[in-house]
Amino acid sequence: MRFCQSCGAPVTNDESLFCDSCGARLEQPTPEPEPSAEYYQDEYYEPAAENAVSGLKNKIILIVLGAVLAVVILMGAIIIGTYSSAQKSLKNRDYDKAISQFERFPFFSSKAEDVRLMQANELLKDDKYFEAARELVKCNSSKADTELDRCTEEFFASKPSEEDAFDYLSEFSSYISKDMKTALQNYIKEINEKKAAEAAQAQNPPAEQNTTPYVPEVTEAPTVVTLPSYNGNSGNKYDPNSYYSFFAEHSIVRELGGDSYLSGWTKDEIQYEINYLLATHGYIFKNDKWKNYFYQYNWYHPVSSDMAAIVGTFNSTELENYEYLGRYRDAHFK
Repeated sequence: MRFCQSCGAPVTNDESLFCDSCGARLEQPTPEPEPSAEYYQDEYYEPAAENAVSGLKNKIILIVLGAVLAVVILMGAIIIGTYSSAQKSLKNRDYDKAISQFERFPFFSSKAEDVRLMQANELLKDDKYFEAARELVKCNSSKADTELDRCTEEFFASKPSEEDAFDYLSEFSSYISKDMKTALQNYIKEINEKKAAEAAQAQNPPAEQNTTPYVPEVTEAPTVVTLPSYNGNSGNKYDPNSYYSFFAEHSIVRELGGDSYLSGWTKDEIQYEINYLLATHGYIFKNDKWKNYFYQYNWYHPVSSDMAAIVGTFNSTELENYEYLGRYRDAHFK
């Protein structure tokens, strides 16, 4: 605020030329000069320092870029060198080393899997089923799954021991197909059943075979039995020297006419058919006459003296005929 230089009264209007109280002319304030550009600069500012900082930044950027470029070149050299080394290992069939080299870099994972498939194929050629399967389960492709099933099929076809089959199933059951898993389980079951039958046979060894087999109760038993006529055809025959039973395939009731077909048969002929069905499945006869009679044929392989167990192995036609012949014998002969 200004004051009148004559009376000292305050001047409320800065633009007034005369004092409102005494009317004296007021002195006008001298305008302050505009500050120059240097006024706003820091008193410590030096253009040379700014240039030095800018140059340092550029140097740092160049150093970083150079370092990055050097790392890229180095990594490229390592990748190319690793790939070349892996290819060389593959050429020398050092599959494990080639796989290890390819697996160093994620973008070579598909190459590592291809090498595993090649290695598994080579192992299969040498019948090394376990080693091949172990390589295949490390892969993640559908092709590896297909190859694993092929490996399992070839292992199954090689007729492995029960121990090997069990070990293979235990190790790879989570990876092989359901069908192959079931096939191996059934294979192990068959081996166990065979062992059980052999153990039963060992407990009931067959009697020593006589040099002159005793003829069974069927007196004058012919080596070739002539069956009654069937559907107008006469002379249906089978040779007991062959491993075949006519009644294993033809139903007496459904195909041959039932009682009318057996009309004229003797009790011995009917008993012979009953025992022949049992013999073809390995029944060990308690009657020495029948036992010695069937021992003369190469196809006869004694398995068990448990008749119920042997009958349990009959097919549906054999079982039907076995029961029908027994009922017919009991009903027509004393």
